Amino acid sequence: MKNPLYYFENLLSADLSEEKKNIFFSDNEQNWNYNITKVDRENGIIEQELKFYDKYEDIWHLDTGISSFKDSFKNEIDREYKEAIKLLSQQILEISSKSISPEMFITQIKNKTLNFKRKSEQYYSAYPFVKEALIKIDEYLTEYSIDTEIIKSANITIPNISIEDREQVNYATPAITNYSSLSFKWDLINPNDVESELSRLYGLLTANPPLIQCDRQDFINGFSQREVVAGINWKVMAKSKTCSKGSLIYLLLQLIEKCDLMDEPDDFNKKVEYVFRDHLGERLSNIKQSKSQMSDNPAQKERIDEIIESFLQA
Repeated sequence: MKNPLYYFENLLSADLSEEKKNIFFSDNEQNWNYNITKVDRENGIIEQELKFYDKYEDIWHLDTGISSFKDSFKNEIDREYKEAIKLLSQQILEISSKSISPEMFITQIKNKTLNFKRKSEQYYSAYPFVKEALIKIDEYLTEYSIDTEIIKSANITIPNISIEDREQVNYATPAITNYSSLSFKWDLINPNDVESELSRLYGLLTANPPLIQCDRQDFINGFSQREVVAGINWKVMAKSKTCSKGSLIYLLLQLIEKCDLMDEPDDFNKKVEYVFRDHLGERLSNIKQSKSQMSDNPAQKERIDEIIESFLQA
């Protein structure tokens, strides 16, 4: 059985922040050495000269991209936190499927997280998101313990069924028509809520001045593993008067991070290129490069933050 807290055990065995920072600089300098303009090792910042070609004006535009070790480290922690929750969920279900109470296992993990939280304050006080991730893991386990107590008090017997069958007990996943693995998957507990949630997000993104232009059904398809017809036109423009791919990537990463409704897929770049189009309806390309060079303050950032906030509040 894989240790769900393996990453955090290794991370909190010592202060590895400087080691990770050195890897961050090494990777960036190796990949982007030709256009790095400033390296601030003390604060973990790399500035890069970015060039954008405007095919309509036939000129090159210059911009500055900033890469931050702190942001990179936070993204790593977020990914590992989600992986830990996924493994914990699978292992608790596996234990329960054998008609064994998971309480002892949950207690052991909670004791570990308590110790890890103390170490995070000792080793990573400059990176509070490490402790925040551990708190979220502890809260997840606490909620699961409460659910278990409710089941016990109601004298409900957990049937001895497979993990695959158990995952279907609450909600039967409807069959997907026009399935496409290239579209995003909006991961809600109840699959029947997907369309209503996506319709609400579509309304926020198309409100004047709209950030996207597309058919509502195509938008829903793009986030529910269905084929898209015309795609989603991204209307936000960069300073170079070209489609701001950085803003689009920022929106998607914010949805993944803050709404916690879908995990970042391994083929993120391919999915973006399949689902989205530029403001002229042309397919997007070079998403991997745009993602690695994106600014901390992309075009329409404040508007995107407002949309995410409104979506979370409803």
